[in-house]
Amino acid sequence: MIRARKIVGTGEGGQLFPEENIKQYSVNNDALGPCNCVGRQLIKMVLESNMNKRKMIGAHSALALLALAVSQVHAADPTVQQGREDRAEKAAQKTLAKMTMEEKLAYIGGTGGWDVKPLTNYGVPQIHGADGGVGVRYTSEGNDQGVVYPSGPNLAATFNPRRAIDLGRALGYDTATGGYQFITGPGVNLYRMPYGGRAFEYLSGEDPFLGASLAPGVINGIQSRGVWANAKHYAANDQESNRFNLDQKMPERVLREESER
Repeated sequence: MIRARKIVGTGEGGQLFPEENIKQYSVNNDALGPCNCVGRQLIKMVLESNMNKRKMIGAHSALALLALAVSQVHAADPTVQQGREDRAEKAAQKTLAKMTMEEKLAYIGGTGGWDVKPLTNYGVPQIHGADGGVGVRYTSEGNDQGVVYPSGPNLAATFNPRRAIDLGRALGYDTATGGYQFITGPGVNLYRMPYGGRAFEYLSGEDPFLGASLAPGVINGIQSRGVWANAKHYAANDQESNRFNLDQKMPERVLREESER
């Protein structure tokens, strides 16, 4: 059982939730209802854009609009899944077609934290995100609190995808009950140096294959709660200090066979 050290807040961290039909080794978006088309739609639009800057802006806006259209989403019945997805996608595309370039640029800028601005003129609500790799960080209304779960390397040491699902369920529950629609986690970068500032988040340990085995379980567990996961720091983020200005140098083979594997 995944056990949590509760710091502050109301989450039910550490509870082993009832078994659900979640595939262990590949990401399953079915529980998200209309949200499961978000990633596929973004990839499709980016590929079709051929890296055209204007179309890239449209692709990012469509991604956020698709997410915002279902800001209070819950797990959907598979029999109505496709219809809800189609309606969400059509609504997003219809709204996107009405937006000016200035509105798109302003929209994708966010609010300075993890939230996405509302589009009040189009009836699109604000979307709220929570920071977290090994626990949801509640930052609403000026508070900064959360529930801390065992570190990523601890999970990696279990070599057990079922424990990854347990952790994901707990993170998803805390995200949903906190009023958020997504969480910035799990952290899937490799643990290459012990004094890396975010090493405690990374569940891959030193082995990219292990990370590829555990990360889908965490993601599926999170998304089984009707919120979505945003995997992060998955390539060469080995130092936290001054990380936005570093020139990270590594051989291409190391990058391809380890960090990006």
